Amino acid sequence: MSESEPLRPARRPRIPLTRKLLYSCLITGSLCLALEYLLRWVLDDNPTEATAESLHTEYDPQIGWINKADFFAADLYGADKHLQTNSQRLRAVDNYSQHPPPNKIRLICSGDSFTLGYGVGDQHTWCAQLETLDPRIQTVNMGQGGYGIDQAYLWYQTMNRQLRHHVHVFSFISIDFMRATKTEFLGYGKPLLRVNDNRLQVTNVPVPDQNTALRKWIDRSGTFRLLRSFRSRIPDREESRQHAEELAVYLFNQLQTEHHAETRTLVLVHLPLRDDYFRGADSWRRFMKTQARKHKWIYIDLLAGFQELALPEIESMYLGHDLPFAGAAGHYNEKGNRLVAELLLPELTKLPMIREQYRRLTASSAGTLSAPSPVSGDTSRP
Repeated sequence: MSESEPLRPARRPRIPLTRKLLYSCLITGSLCLALEYLLRWVLDDNPTEATAESLHTEYDPQIGWINKADFFAADLYGADKHLQTNSQRLRAVDNYSQHPPPNKIRLICSGDSFTLGYGVGDQHTWCAQLETLDPRIQTVNMGQGGYGIDQAYLWYQTMNRQLRHHVHVFSFISIDFMRATKTEFLGYGKPLLRVNDNRLQVTNVPVPDQNTALRKWIDRSGTFRLLRSFRSRIPDREESRQHAEELAVYLFNQLQTEHHAETRTLVLVHLPLRDDYFRGADSWRRFMKTQARKHKWIYIDLLAGFQELALPEIESMYLGHDLPFAGAAGHYNEKGNRLVAELLLPELTKLPMIREQYRRLTASSAGTLSAPSPVSGDTSRP
């Protein structure tokens, strides 16, 4: 090189494109991972806290989740508070025959965890307590944790022809109506029911199976939980409310029609939460009262009976935070379940069709009671 030639700057080595892509992926992945753990810390909703239903239920492609068959969990809710299911997946020790015993009125209880008896032993649910209070009754517990009115309806439809019965008590709390507008509950997939042209449309089936490694990771992911929380706020609240109202009217009218055709009695029971004691009748109670008059449903709201009690007595009816399960607090304890049964039983025995069945039992205890006989007059209670 001659002295007159200018010095050229040394060329920087070129980074291969593949290495650039690798560096970009590493940086992006690190940022995403940091964001993920930050969101988990911010949301702090303890995703590892189990529900009792995760122990005694299993995936069902049409309903979402149902009881495991022949399941037994000793002391599930505490000492001597067992949960047992029979081979029919019902909360019971023994299987039920297709026809009720000849000296019994069979009553099916549909509903959510308040009907299942979350937190109490098999014999202390309000459904079982009805049978204890009146030996002429045989009860069948079809309650299930997390169900809205939609899933309770679907599960009843799978059993109504397998078990002949005289009375169907369909119970609910107010939030069960809006549950029916969702495609999941606590990360568990569920069907979505809609009414189109006066026909029931069942969508989101088969229900996505949450019991997979990918689904478990998604449910625990802070990023996906944040996205789900935003998505849940997107639908118009009035539209969701209208959806729930239309569905409730359709389902209850459908049940009413089915029961009348089979000379059975449908009873809709509104169960009170602890907070209902303080806030009084909410919009769903007003809605149900209006629709019951319009459609001649038998609708029983037990809130008034709870509100007759003093506050310390009310506090003694509900579970606290003693159980190690998500959502356990606020359910009825043994005392609360007993009160529900004591309030409900007199209302049931006032109904003409049930009074007629009692009369038949008294007149002929040896006769076979396969189905209620029709009685004249309107049996609805507006």
